[in-house]
Amino acid sequence: MGVTIDQIFRTAYTYAGLVYLEQTGLGPDQTEDCRQAYNSMVDSWRADGTLIHHVKRIVFDLVSSKADYSIGPGGDWDTDRPMRLERIGILLTNQSPQAEIPLQPLTLDEWQNWRLKTQTINWPQFFFYELDFPLGIVHLLYVPTDQNSVALYLEQPLAQIDAVGDELLDFPPNYQELIESNLAVRIAMRHPDRAKLSPEVRGMAMSTMQQARMNNRRPLVRHSDIESRFGRSNVLSGNRYPF
Repeated sequence: MGVTIDQIFRTAYTYAGLVYLEQTGLGPDQTEDCRQAYNSMVDSWRADGTLIHHVKRIVFDLVSSKADYSIGPGGDWDTDRPMRLERIGILLTNQSPQAEIPLQPLTLDEWQNWRLKTQTINWPQFFFYELDFPLGIVHLLYVPTDQNSVALYLEQPLAQIDAVGDELLDFPPNYQELIESNLAVRIAMRHPDRAKLSPEVRGMAMSTMQQARMNNRRPLVRHSDIESRFGRSNVLSGNRYPF
């Protein structure tokens, strides 16, 4: 069950103290103001990995003897350009059962210091992600001679919106209040002479942000001062930890 864009925008404007009691809906200028603020907000959140709630596995084919691949809309790997690329696996498509071998990411210094960047091998073992714009570039090392596939584990940020009105948006738990309260803060910043943002809304914006970050950063395994008595804590047991 989702919520409409108009409902999100009206709630944010109400939180910002910019909606009168007799007003039944936002005007076109207010709606466009909300849309711009929303898109600016979710764009800035793309850079914050703690606000990414989902990582998706996407598979692309490799080309024999090709080591460099552009990634982004219209690139060799046609998908959203990732801000971070930390997990790649090579799928050995000619084997049964099909194996996936993780690749080791390289830092910029490691990539620079690697002397034989054109050395060939059956499948690569490392990768370096060059965060170019508008298309990123993934450099595989070594140059693969076999034609396999690659599995990318890509962060899925909230999407920007073009449409308004009754179009439904669907969010994970906590994200509706996260968006409404933080959008209200941004709208209030755009109208400092008229906005009346309450301390409660500011508090909601902060607390929902902290909750989202905590939920998105739950490790599979963590150490604690009690594990010697009760064993290792893990995410499957539902344990929480302070952010």
